[in-house]
Amino acid sequence: MKKINLFLSVLVFALALLVIGGATVAPAMQLQAVKVNAATAESNLTGTLLFDGKGRYTVPNQELKFGSVYQFFGHDWYLVCKNGSTATFWMVEPYTKTYFNATASSFADDYHNHDGSNIWANGYTKTDWEKASNEVITLKESHIREFLRSEAASMIDNKAYAKYKEKVVAGYVMGNNEAKNKSTSTIETLCYSKKGLSQVQESTVLNELTADFGLVDDRLWLPSIGELRNWNILSAEVNSKEVITPNILEWSNTAENYYAWLRNPDPDSSDRAWVVRAETTKSDGKTLASIPSVAIGQEYGVRPAIHLDIEKIDEEYADYLANPAKGGWWSDDWLKALFMTVCIIGTIGIILVISAVVAKARRGK
Repeated sequence: MKKINLFLSVLVFALALLVIGGATVAPAMQLQAVKVNAATAESNLTGTLLFDGKGRYTVPNQELKFGSVYQFFGHDWYLVCKNGSTATFWMVEPYTKTYFNATASSFADDYHNHDGSNIWANGYTKTDWEKASNEVITLKESHIREFLRSEAASMIDNKAYAKYKEKVVAGYVMGNNEAKNKSTSTIETLCYSKKGLSQVQESTVLNELTADFGLVDDRLWLPSIGELRNWNILSAEVNSKEVITPNILEWSNTAENYYAWLRNPDPDSSDRAWVVRAETTKSDGKTLASIPSVAIGQEYGVRPAIHLDIEKIDEEYADYLANPAKGGWWSDDWLKALFMTVCIIGTIGIILVISAVVAKARRGK
């Protein structure tokens, strides 16, 4: 009898360890697997996975097609330009909205006596303000560029994407972006706040501001109208708004606004910049884009673009085919098998223990 009691005690103890260990290890490792899989799949995306769990390209260079949709960094992206070792992608949908710029403070006296913090300036990268005294003051970058820098740190530097984040090419890429000598614009009218942020006043001196919308160290950035022309989304004809590829220009996520910011300044007034509309119109058999000037203090959609280095894409793709990523010891299949084994053995063990206890109680009677 003592041997039976000892056996039952050991069995109960072993089963308890098995159940507790399995219940602890399996979910923990499943959570780890979810974190790893986050780098290669997003449940709500439709594009082709561009990278595997090891950060290797999953498609060859020849299959990177203009207008095709790929998923990486947790979003769907259109391929809009492939030039040499750099491919440029434009996010399929605006993913949030924010404003372009706004003044930081206001002053009671004339704006010329201050540092420009009360000036509405729509330069994306920076704005040079040449005062009447010929003094040149460089104003800060726009709010939305600062916002995208922060978003890039959150999105691209996410641990889930650490295997391929180094493929991001920051800043200007010749051929993929609008030429640097075309990325500045003189703004005719300087707007400022004199008695309050809600009060916009205009300077009587013209052409004091030069807005710069070129790229420097940007990882996420807004496209310009010139780039939409370079990418064959809009007609290359100067001043034309004819749409060549409507499916790339349009989007359905109007919850983040029907318009999305471009980084072009409005050359007429420093308190306005340009946006592009999700839905295009037709005229004389042509599809035309709506690209109006809007107040920079209003919120509109954010639909950024990004560059990726594809210099070694074919090499990585070949390795991806020859050496597919394996889950190894902590794979999903192993975790499922462990969990099912724990459940089955635990259930059988509990039934045996209950049966033995019942049998022992009957014998005692």
